[in-house]
Amino acid sequence: MNIKNIEQNRDLLIESLIAEEQELIKKIEKSRKDDDYGLYKNLIRALTDVTSLKQRELANLPKETWKDMFSHYKMKIDDEFKEVVSTWRQKGEDIKDHKIYKIEKEIKENPTYKLYYDIGRIDKNSKCIIFFKDKMTTIVGDYKYIATYISSLCYNENVEIHGDINGLGLGLADELKSIGYIVKPTTLTVFDISKNIGGREIKQDYSKLREL
Repeated sequence: MNIKNIEQNRDLLIESLIAEEQELIKKIEKSRKDDDYGLYKNLIRALTDVTSLKQRELANLPKETWKDMFSHYKMKIDDEFKEVVSTWRQKGEDIKDHKIYKIEKEIKENPTYKLYYDIGRIDKNSKCIIFFKDKMTTIVGDYKYIATYISSLCYNENVEIHGDINGLGLGLADELKSIGYIVKPTTLTVFDISKNIGGREIKQDYSKLREL
């Protein structure tokens, strides 16, 4: 039995348990009206068992969500192999919205873009504000999740990554370095709000904090 059949059987089981749960609730209401307390107690026990089993099966459902995927390859079109890009959405073995785009021309000289990030703490995760190509995005997650997202923005682009490498920013810089990206430190301007005075610049140097 393959994974898809297992998931289909699980879905059928959950649907059956929900239907059984609804039937038991109807029978419980009727037994209460009929003052049949013996049957009422037995139905309550049965409902408890069915509900527990349903909750267990729901908890075991795969946590996968639809992901955007792509692939760059050559495909035979009109007796010639031409470069194409294929995009689709995937969840486990399920695929939808599959599209293929033919590359008409390739830009040889890619411009260099700059990506800036600032990171802080929110609950148990990190909150990262990313500014790239005149667009600001806010994401929440651990270092690996944020670094993977930044990597997806940089794919097939010439990108310089700039960020605060103090505190939480240093952890994200390390994660980015592990997948091949070096963060260029920003220059911070720090203000003493309590004394209401102007700021002083702090120049950061990643190489002094981590051996490159």
